[in-house]
Amino acid sequence: MPHCFAFRRPSLRNLHSGRRGFTLVELLVVIVVIAILAAVIIPVAGIVRRRGDQTTSMNNLRQWGAALAASLSDNNNVMPWPGQPIARTDTAAWYNRLPGYLGAKPFSALTAGEFPRAGEKSIWINPAVPASVNAEYTPYLFCYAMNAFLSTPTERTLSMSRVERPSATVFMCDKNDDIADCHPSYIKAYHGTGDINSDPDNSAHFLFCDGHVALVARRDFDPEYGSQSMQDFPPDTSFTFAPYTGAEIVDE
Repeated sequence: MPHCFAFRRPSLRNLHSGRRGFTLVELLVVIVVIAILAAVIIPVAGIVRRRGDQTTSMNNLRQWGAALAASLSDNNNVMPWPGQPIARTDTAAWYNRLPGYLGAKPFSALTAGEFPRAGEKSIWINPAVPASVNAEYTPYLFCYAMNAFLSTPTERTLSMSRVERPSATVFMCDKNDDIADCHPSYIKAYHGTGDINSDPDNSAHFLFCDGHVALVARRDFDPEYGSQSMQDFPPDTSFTFAPYTGAEIVDE
């Protein structure tokens, strides 16, 4: 005789009676754990982002250094002109002479819609510069700029052979405004957590004439903090804007 099996479907009441919701204490514990994790992760994420920005900016400057080296061999070792404040069509200006070596358009060939803007990924842009500066600097924005003192009233463009200490002499650095040359008193030290214009602990990247790049604290390049970068005597062994002894370097 075949066996018959009877199945009883559990009622919805029975199903729900086996479930237990979170207690208030458990919810509070979860919230506290999430808050602790956020307190740990958010600062770390900020550090990672800043380090990523530093790496990108250093790589950009290294590429400008490679372009400089290539252009020197094509121009009898003569450096480009700092191009201050900006002369769009001047072929000797660094922003016209160097980009071609990096596969980029010179500034003179850019249309109004192609001018570099903060927030973009390009050889022109320091990623640490916030997009908010775009409204302030229109139509031009320079996140990197050439040392203004590599040009003098009597020597518009200098031979690299005139630079007495290439490993200590600045060629280019981080900066943002609408002027194509740099001066230690108006460099934006974006790499840090304090005031970009005045915190002595904040840093900026510098490309030197020998091609190496370094992160330098504001106290070591800004005359406001006693830096010797603007002086020839006593010479700073690792950092100067003066290309040669006797160069007239005047703080502004």
